[in-house]
Amino acid sequence: MPRDQIRSTLVLAAGCLLASHGALLQAQSADDTGPATITRGPFSILPLLSAEVAYDDNIFESASNEVDSWVTYVKPSLSTALETGGQLYALSYSGDYGRYLDSSDDDYEDHNFNAGADLNLGLRHHVLLSANYAMNHEERGTGSSEGFDPENPSIDAPLQVDKTLYEGEYAYGSRGSIGRIVLAANYLDVAYQNERASTRYRDYDSTGASATFYYRALPATSLLFEVRASKNAYALDRPGSASLDSQTRHYLFGATWDITELTNGTLKLGHVQREFDDQARGDFSGFDWELDMRWSPRSYSHVDIIAAREEEEAYGDGNFIDVRRYEIHWNHDWTDRIGTKIDASYVDETFIGNDRDEQSMGYGIAVKYRWQRWLSLQLGANFSDRDSNLERLQYDRTLYKLSVNLSL
Repeated sequence: MPRDQIRSTLVLAAGCLLASHGALLQAQSADDTGPATITRGPFSILPLLSAEVAYDDNIFESASNEVDSWVTYVKPSLSTALETGGQLYALSYSGDYGRYLDSSDDDYEDHNFNAGADLNLGLRHHVLLSANYAMNHEERGTGSSEGFDPENPSIDAPLQVDKTLYEGEYAYGSRGSIGRIVLAANYLDVAYQNERASTRYRDYDSTGASATFYYRALPATSLLFEVRASKNAYALDRPGSASLDSQTRHYLFGATWDITELTNGTLKLGHVQREFDDQARGDFSGFDWELDMRWSPRSYSHVDIIAAREEEEAYGDGNFIDVRRYEIHWNHDWTDRIGTKIDASYVDETFIGNDRDEQSMGYGIAVKYRWQRWLSLQLGANFSDRDSNLERLQYDRTLYKLSVNLSL
């Protein structure tokens, strides 16, 4: 369906929701503190809407000739679920509409469609299925257009990219059993929609699979052993360049824990290998790690810590990007109405096969005020900067924003 047709359909749907406001008032919240769902027998519907006004002092992440602009964002979402016979089926849509006051060429409309199923097939058999179709964009100055100079623009609009993702997981054994096996598979297709003279070389698909064995060593802690493999295949090879088609394998061991309400998380350590079909690009191997944990010193205070070594596509700017990522997020509710969120991140990117190395720092702070159960306000600021050995890719960026979140 064309993007303008989708937009018209969504506008009409929004009008119908407003027209039926009287019926929506019958929605109920499970705990009188969060968004309410509309429930009809086994069916449930959850509509949400977020509107945001922001000031961005460097919309293109430019090293020079920075352009600033006020930006408005509207983000509607609608989730539906059917629960019957112990099985759960879900559909959802989320949109993101951005409008730039001083750079209308950068206006965008993103759409995400999701379908999923959570199937309990007996005491020891559990299946998860999901499909996602995303019609998204890359801001000018990010991703494929890094180093964008607004005085000499290389592209005249954001890049549009469609992504299709299918995922499936089968688990044998209950979470309380001594041993449990989880098998998973996924398929991702990435296809750019404009500026095809250059972006056609960025289209690719990825097929992956994994197997994880969990051994419950303590009542709240399980050891794990995991093997993951993926294969990336590009639609076209850039003329004069070696193929980017590759296979990646991870061999990991670690632990997962859930200790009452104090802490939960997963730690994985191991080895990663990446091999290219064209030996001209060479192979890579190294130490691998993943950490995703939460510490909750109080029921109203949560600290999330994320750290990982990842391999990201470089789209020909080297073989791939060796990424080391560290993040910390602190959410704290000071009262029933007032809460804060503080974020910090550090990312080190090394472009394997290219003389490019970058370090990025990010900070954020936000204050949230819950005016009503169905209405909240948030005021925040984000600060980011990147240091690169290529001067044209260095930048500083500050974003101030005020958002309104609505539910039933």
